[in-house]
Amino acid sequence: MFGSEVVLRWLGHRCGVERLATSPFQSMKYALQQSDPGQAFVARFGNREVDAFVGFVDLVGFTDRTKGRAPREMSDYLRPFLEGVVSAVIEMQGLVDKTIGDEVMFVLPELLEDGGGAVTLRIGSLLAGLQSLQSRLGPQYRMRVGLARGTVFVDSIQGQGYLEWTVVGETVNLAKRLHSLPALVKPATITCAVAALEHEVESVRHLKGCQSDILNRIWRATEIPEQDLHALKGVSASWGFCCMPAAPAEA
Repeated sequence: MFGSEVVLRWLGHRCGVERLATSPFQSMKYALQQSDPGQAFVARFGNREVDAFVGFVDLVGFTDRTKGRAPREMSDYLRPFLEGVVSAVIEMQGLVDKTIGDEVMFVLPELLEDGGGAVTLRIGSLLAGLQSLQSRLGPQYRMRVGLARGTVFVDSIQGQGYLEWTVVGETVNLAKRLHSLPALVKPATITCAVAALEHEVESVRHLKGCQSDILNRIWRATEIPEQDLHALKGVSASWGFCCMPAAPAEA
């Protein structure tokens, strides 16, 4: 798992690796910062349960497009996509959990109570960044994004000479399963599905609502049919929506 230095310091505190006396975000100014983290942040030392958006983004048709290509050619094709996604995530105070082939798993933790940016605004900006990336890369890079909101546990996976941080929980499973929704099978450019477990529904409704101005200006959102959510294997999503880039306004 990797990210910016300030977010990694926050993560180390929350995971009990290094105790901080103050939040690493305290010196950073955000327009919607609503509370002083103070002693509340210090008291969260070692609390590995984190409220977050978990996301998976990959390329549609990647296997067919790269069939028969030499490994170097495949690398050249993937690099601008992977580097672009990683940069977009880190810019929004996110953490990249891992990359596997053409897929990136990322985490945007809620940082507002610890002095960072509100996750609802940051996720809207991240979607804007991914849409801009897809537009720059062109039709050979059609993307699909699955996003889920909920509580995750930050765990360490250790072996001989090996240590890796990752997040686990039903929220992770839900984010991955969203890729199987009919709306994400063949996107024209980029399509995103956002859903939540039952106790996090209001936070996702808030994202879809008028408070997330960035989202509404560039994306067209439609509610996911209930039967499609119920068809997702092994997860219990209760509400969600799909969004795709909005058509340009007519002159």
